[in-house]
Amino acid sequence: MKNYIGTRNESSLHNSLKKYFSEPEDTNEERIEKFIIDIVKPTGLVEIQTGSFSSLKKKLKALLPFYKVTVLYPIPVIKWIIMADKNGEIIRKRKSPKRGVVLDSFDELIRIHEFIAHENFQFKIVKVVINEIRCDDGKGSWRKKGIRTIDKELIDCVETISYHFPKEYLNLIPITLPEKFNTKKLAKLLSVRDNKARKIVYFYKKINLIKKIGRDKDGIIYQR
Repeated sequence: MKNYIGTRNESSLHNSLKKYFSEPEDTNEERIEKFIIDIVKPTGLVEIQTGSFSSLKKKLKALLPFYKVTVLYPIPVIKWIIMADKNGEIIRKRKSPKRGVVLDSFDELIRIHEFIAHENFQFKIVKVVINEIRCDDGKGSWRKKGIRTIDKELIDCVETISYHFPKEYLNLIPITLPEKFNTKKLAKLLSVRDNKARKIVYFYKKINLIKKIGRDKDGIIYQR
């Protein structure tokens, strides 16, 4: 039985994606300006972001005027949860009922909305299958009853979807966006919480894909 304590680190998923998307002519972890870049290709730079996009802002602001930059964002559409004990021995494995969807990307895209329209910026969603390794050693937060995530492993890359021009981001919504709508109606159409719908509206408003045209009893009305 595999022992996970001391044999993995939190960058396993990141490193696997870096290898998966690298070609023989590419270089990894190369310094460009004052930044370390995940993948440097002859055609541009690739950043793999498995965490918050907030850390990308300085890098994008400095590099986009001079380089084509692609941000790769993995979304786990299938996740296997592997539980290990405090000694690193696997206790059990189960399939998570939660499936990631492209709408999850709005949580992070709102953090870098000012770069979306830049001609050198490209965004790619990578649908992945992963193992999430958790350890029941009492060192996690009280909200998670002491259980902590110690690693994420890439199992497979299912699909990659690219977005370059601002209007293409409307394709993140798996329905035809009505000509006029409010956040409450959008939440119902997408079967998401109001908070998610507000993030979607905020993002589209910031990249000038929608505008405010009025108000009704349910709130502000927007139009494409």
